[in-house]
Amino acid sequence: MKVLLEKFSSYGICCGADVVPENLWKYLEGEIYLIGGLNLYYTGREIISLKRKTYNGKYKYKEMNNFEEAKNEIKEIKPNIIHSHTRGEKLTEINKEIKESYNIPWIHTIHGFDEINGNYFEHFKNVDLLTTPSPYSAEKLEEKLETLNIEKLVIPVPNPIEIKNDSDILRKSEKIRNNLGKEEFLILIPGRLQEDKGFFETADAVIELLNEGYKDVKLIHIGFIFSDNEKKKLENKFKKTGYEDKLCICGYVPSEDLSGYYKAVNVVCIPSDTTNETFSLAVGEALGLGTPVITSNIGATKELWVDTGFAIGVEPKNKDDIFEKLKYVYENYEKIKSSIENKKYIIERDFHPVKISKIWEKIYQNFL
Repeated sequence: MKVLLEKFSSYGICCGADVVPENLWKYLEGEIYLIGGLNLYYTGREIISLKRKTYNGKYKYKEMNNFEEAKNEIKEIKPNIIHSHTRGEKLTEINKEIKESYNIPWIHTIHGFDEINGNYFEHFKNVDLLTTPSPYSAEKLEEKLETLNIEKLVIPVPNPIEIKNDSDILRKSEKIRNNLGKEEFLILIPGRLQEDKGFFETADAVIELLNEGYKDVKLIHIGFIFSDNEKKKLENKFKKTGYEDKLCICGYVPSEDLSGYYKAVNVVCIPSDTTNETFSLAVGEALGLGTPVITSNIGATKELWVDTGFAIGVEPKNKDDIFEKLKYVYENYEKIKSSIENKKYIIERDFHPVKISKIWEKIYQNFL
């Protein structure tokens, strides 16, 4: 079986559309091709990369300069099935042409509510199956399709979560913690530095904790910074209150180093409005490493992580609620940490990439 997996980017951007196909590529049986390129669904000008994994586990790597080269390469592959994790006119044209040329099935996985709420459904008219990582997002996708009078099969398939909790991760986490502040209570907020993620409300909550005497708390950010104005706005909150040393903006962190940060900190806080969250890999990975998590008490994060007793729910972007939940974790840290440590095996058991890849192999076989 030749499977063509398509991801968003040729380097890790730490989102489902990038990490999930990478994890599947490693564990799927068969001859697997993984294709991705910078801003893949916007333009064909950037370099597109293609990895090929053969049945014996060996792989080859190739770079192409544009979509025409990519299309010709895919035609030579003659895949048995297409599994896309991103969308866009150029890529959709290629997939449509390949699907029609070889009469093969095309599966598309939606990783963000921006796809469900946006105007991307023209791209999916020729898709045989739509999947999304949670029952909640699958339900919302079905509702959207119904309003558009589009009949498509939709099923929820969870994202694979690869928990790296070995000695290398332990060394990385110790080094990170020493650099960030070994004796401080580290609060990590990951993701792109944008308004919808709840950064500024979390900053206000941390400053309030400091004002109330919790002098060892410190806010850490990792992720892309798209605007200097957003960064300055966050920095100014701490400068105005004299707490410059209580904020560390680390910027982009490669996907292979994320586990070190999740394990190094005391708590991960993701209080976004979840407009784009269909699963939240960051929540699952942090919990799988035994780190307490505070996350939005709505949508897919509520369904998957809060209602199941893993994470602590918070009202999205609500400074007062974020403050109360951070204070609760601070004052009950050992108890909460112990509870997560005792339950983290469930995440590795239920979301391990080997288990999820077997689900996908069954889906592929049903379409072949």
